[in-house]
Amino acid sequence: MVAIFDLDGTLVDSLLPITQAINDVRNDLYGLKPLGKEKVRQALNLPEKEAGLLLYGTTGFEKEASALFERLYKKRCAQGVPPFEGVEAMLRHLGQTGWRLYVATNAPGPAAETLLEQNGLARYFLDVVGADAVLAPKPDPAMIFQVLAKEPGRRAVMIGDTHKDVKAAERAGIKAVYALWGYGEQSVKGFPKARYPLDVPALL
Repeated sequence: MVAIFDLDGTLVDSLLPITQAINDVRNDLYGLKPLGKEKVRQALNLPEKEAGLLLYGTTGFEKEASALFERLYKKRCAQGVPPFEGVEAMLRHLGQTGWRLYVATNAPGPAAETLLEQNGLARYFLDVVGADAVLAPKPDPAMIFQVLAKEPGRRAVMIGDTHKDVKAAERAGIKAVYALWGYGEQSVKGFPKARYPLDVPALL
């Protein structure tokens, strides 16, 4: 049995460093005023073209902006990003009951690994697949397929907090659990929903 977790908004509460890094990019590259966390949260649920317009006034994300964001995000994360309450207890329970755990995140892999190490969560996971390891991020299923290739024949479930996570799972042909405690929209339909991390094991 394989459980694949999103990172931001599912395992860790990183909306503040994401917002800070985006606002630094807005200022440094585009001369734009800062956005509040709620606007950034909304952008996390949008397709890339629409998110680019909301965050930077560009169609999609320009390479320079993406590279600067990755550097700033990693720097901000180095200052510490807390896991959501109940996440470590959930991971411990799943590990003890035979689940093999992975992370599939649209964040850069090295930054994600650093963040998990700082929180003491890295020891629960067999591997971290970041957006830099595939040609297209979620909702493309490439990250999930990469995990499934390591675990042939095992049943797998994706746990994430946005439509991108559950859509990637759907496209990969696996079950998904929607994390209501994260940054996504509460109105997503058609998937089991967990209100708190410790609700997840019963839904897998």
